[in-house]
Amino acid sequence: QSLVTQGGAPDGEPLVTDTATYSQSVVTQATYSTTQTTQTYRSMGGSDIGTERARYSVHEGSRASKKKFRVRPYHSFQDPVHMTEEEIYNDSTKPSLHCEMLKSYLAPSTKAVKSLPVKASIREKYGSPVRDGRIGSLRCEVLGCVSLARKAKPDICAYLICGDSAFCTDVIQGYRSPMWPSVSRRAAVFPIHHAYSRLYAGVFDVRSRKNKENDVFCGRVCIDIASLRPNTEYDVTLPLRHSSFVYERHKRGVVRLRFSLHWYSERAAVLSYFKNPKTAVESCPLEGGCPTIPCADPKTFRNVAVTVHGSDLPGKYSKLAFKSTVREFQLYQLNIR
Repeated sequence: QSLVTQGGAPDGEPLVTDTATYSQSVVTQATYSTTQTTQTYRSMGGSDIGTERARYSVHEGSRASKKKFRVRPYHSFQDPVHMTEEEIYNDSTKPSLHCEMLKSYLAPSTKAVKSLPVKASIREKYGSPVRDGRIGSLRCEVLGCVSLARKAKPDICAYLICGDSAFCTDVIQGYRSPMWPSVSRRAAVFPIHHAYSRLYAGVFDVRSRKNKENDVFCGRVCIDIASLRPNTEYDVTLPLRHSSFVYERHKRGVVRLRFSLHWYSERAAVLSYFKNPKTAVESCPLEGGCPTIPCADPKTFRNVAVTVHGSDLPGKYSKLAFKSTVREFQLYQLNIR
């Protein structure tokens, strides 16, 4: 019950031997110090410290007008629109005002889906299987990128590919962490004819090599549609990678995607695993049993190929891929021994 101290009490206070009495004196002294500081602040023309801190951090921020930037891309707005960084971020998370309904040249895996009734809300958001006989639809939006591995002010665009459908977003100029506004061209609905389809997203810098044949490849991501839960909206941030099978530690930034999947018939989605894709138009034949994507120029063709396969294209020699294969083979030898 007693508190033993050496050297006396602090600040010339009498020695306290009882624990409860000493604690009460410390609390009283701390309260006195706080009250004295508050009174000193008020005598200098200020207000209460606690109230001032709350008002400073919540309402007024840094008490300085936040800098506004002109929202890009410019062609998406009739008149110049200026926003702060926080306002641009909040606008990028809003639902997209324009969504492009993509077409597919693949033959339907089943004809029973065309006669299924579809609600108006589903038809407006995901489209209808009446024309192309799709078994499902994937709605995807590119919200932004963060910390892309570019030194200068890049011009960033993103490619989205699923099946034989491809989509390209608007170009955001001058930012390593671009954000696409809700009124820009950033959203698309992909028709799905097979449940084992994948969504590929590639990010490119189109400024560094504007007059050259190839754009600078920033990275890619791949999403398995079969692992998604239908009628669920995903908002994910995924790291960008250059290769599809070679591991690298170099950080290339991240891309933020928002997507949702809808199956018109889950039975047709399961049965699609037993049917190979077939073309519906004679002018778009399948090469090697794989869907083909028509491209307007060599640059677009290269961007589509790199988005799907990565920087290490199949059938093309890559020094990095060769080193990774040798390293993997040596690791297997160590495990076998």
